[in-house]
Order: sequence, then structure tokens, then C-alpha cells
Amino acid sequence: MVQELSITRDLLPLNEAARTLGVGRSKVYYLIADGEIEAIKVGSKTCVVVESVRAFIARQPRVAIRPRIRMTQLPDSVSVKRRNRA
Repeated sequence: MVQELSITRDLLPLNEAARTLGVGRSKVYYLIADGEIEAIKVGSKTCVVVESVRAFIARQPRVAIRPRIRMTQLPDSVSVKRRNRA
């Protein structure tokens, strides 16, 4: 049995792929050129394979983001030099 492709499920227009990844269109073109994600041309339109975007995201290292400390939350043992603003 031949599996039918659903464009809305299997392919993303380049702009939507950029928005999904939180990057610009140029970065998506770089990722395609580097082989990080797969894309196909449909006429003049570039479409990104959704599964390759998922795989790309899965390959990225996870980072721990430390919470920001406000100046009022610093312990007494920490001294902070402030700049004089003129």
C-alpha cells in the first residue's frame, strides 16, 4: 500500500520552519546547506521536512538556564562595585 503524504503534516514552508525554530530564514538556509535539516523544492517554494526539524531539535544539547539574581537578592558577603553615572 502506498502511503499518502499530507503537506500540512510532513512539510513546512521555510518561513514556518524558521518561526518553529525561533531563527531567521537565513539560518534555516544555512541548516539546509549544512545537512542539518532536509528540504525540498516545490516549484519555487522551499519546504522543510517536519521530521528532519524534529530530529534536529532532538540532537541539540540541553542547557540549564540559571535564574537571574536581582541586586536586592545578593547575599551580604558579596560586594558589588557600582559605576558612577554622570
